[in-house]
Amino acid sequence: MVMANKSDKASRWFNDANRSFVSVLTICVALAFSNASAFADLTTFRGSTMGTSYSVKVLVDGKQDENTELGDEIQAKLDHINSLMSTYLPDSEVSRFNSSDQTEWFDVSRETVEVVSRAREISELSDGAFDITVGPLVALWNFGAASKGEAEFQLPSEEQIKATLANVGYQKLELRMLPPAIRKSNGQLQIDLSAIAKGYAVDAIVDVLESNGCSSFMVEIGGEVRARGSRPDGEGWRIGIESPDPQARKVELIVPLHDQSMATSGDYRNFYRHEDKLYSHTIDPKTGRPVEHALTSCTVLNPDCASADALATTMLVLGPDAGKQWAEKHGVPVLMFVRSDGEIIRSQTSQFPQVATTSPSAPGFPMLVLISIVVFAVALVGMAIGVIIRNKALTGSCGGLAGMQDDTGKTVCQLCSRPTADCDGDPESEDSKAKAEIADA
Repeated sequence: MVMANKSDKASRWFNDANRSFVSVLTICVALAFSNASAFADLTTFRGSTMGTSYSVKVLVDGKQDENTELGDEIQAKLDHINSLMSTYLPDSEVSRFNSSDQTEWFDVSRETVEVVSRAREISELSDGAFDITVGPLVALWNFGAASKGEAEFQLPSEEQIKATLANVGYQKLELRMLPPAIRKSNGQLQIDLSAIAKGYAVDAIVDVLESNGCSSFMVEIGGEVRARGSRPDGEGWRIGIESPDPQARKVELIVPLHDQSMATSGDYRNFYRHEDKLYSHTIDPKTGRPVEHALTSCTVLNPDCASADALATTMLVLGPDAGKQWAEKHGVPVLMFVRSDGEIIRSQTSQFPQVATTSPSAPGFPMLVLISIVVFAVALVGMAIGVIIRNKALTGSCGGLAGMQDDTGKTVCQLCSRPTADCDGDPESEDSKAKAEIADA
């Protein structure tokens, strides 16, 4: 008798526990789907531009046809900028300027002269560490549009480097705003806007979105990002910074971004090995050679993305020590990853926000689904233990079986380990029919 009481108490405990497990499971599932539904109003536009991809996430309240029109406007703007500043398209403004050896004023669009003007400002501010005329040196070191296979490439000689340096220098490039035009004092001078054009394009898309009444969005082109407002769940935009690992692609840090731009430059993707030595695609305009310092990746925050894009390249030219000093002096938020004794260490300026986590503060949808599965499994185990202690089938299971019959017309209720009174008698009884309907529902 005492054993039976203990069994009943244990059974009630497990039944209560089962209900608790199911409640937790319900909450987890609800959180998972509420987290997913929070982004139901988030419209994403994707495509290709400037030899890379872009992604625009925006809260759009309009109709589907209005969203389509916005997507078309975004793509048209990017196509237009690419047609002006590409070094791969032979008929772009930049390509035509580079192919000309004339030193007269060369008419260009307002967009091109704006980018050149901003590039010149950063060149002067960084004492030439950033220089859009470095293109011939990039090509000399087997990078850029004219790069050859490693088997065909030979290291340039000192004479070649010196001769190429004579045709490089932002001081040899002039510009005017009205009418928009640029000109070179050296006929061999060329410009390459790849270190600032993607950021400029991000800013241009921001203008498009704002002109369409959008106030919360995130624009990304080739890793250059600008965010405004907040996500549909009310949280700020969280942007991942890639680990500087050439063998894998993973997120190292997540930075909250609000009404700001972020750009990252690194040497761990675009490089090659020649005669057991690694050569970075980042060329120092003063030496004419690839940089050889320990800075492998740097991330810059700035209000506009064009400047963030250019400043990230500036940091990669200056290196970890000179770069950090320059950034502190000019109040630029910079995060650096530096090689040190076979490891990668993190360094940042005082203006860069403290970031100590690689994951958002709250679990995302995949994590919540995983939690739900685990909780569900635990709930099943708890229910099974409860059944064993009570030595009885699950309540209601025999009711479902009572509505089923074998070939002879008998109920298959005998499959229950301990059939209740409800299972006995005529399977066509009103009570049996009711239980069958519940089971089917």
